[in-house]
Amino acid sequence: MQNKETLSCCTENTCHIPVNPQEAQNLAEIIRERIKCKLNEFIETVELMNDVLEIDGISIDNEPCQEITERSRIKILNHKREDAVEVEIDTIIKTPLEILIPSLITGETEKLIGVTRIVGYYSRVQNWNKSKIGELRDRHKGNYAVGRQG
Repeated sequence: MQNKETLSCCTENTCHIPVNPQEAQNLAEIIRERIKCKLNEFIETVELMNDVLEIDGISIDNEPCQEITERSRIKILNHKREDAVEVEIDTIIKTPLEILIPSLITGETEKLIGVTRIVGYYSRVQNWNKSKIGELRDRHKGNYAVGRQG
């Protein structure tokens, strides 16, 4: 493998950027399997909570469908609150179940307080460092210099 850069989407194992079609196909298969495992885990968890949550079906653009695709949404009935929500496949895949399931039960979502890209990648932050606030203000003004100017 010539290029050892890691992909930000890989979490459990280090992935490298594919350098030939076979590697790209293998990586696509690994990603499909991880998505399938995550969806199965979600479905099994909801089925265990059948007194509160129930899967009512799959839809694309509010139209029922038989197959899950990236645009699909899974409709979840909440018997406790007597309502229903549609959850995007992307949300199911990216959100840890210990956050997603309580959100479906209570109807309350965890708010994203801040997002920063100052260090070169996006990350969630719970509070804003005063120096980062200053850096954001400087960038907004167009002042990208490091240190004092003068």
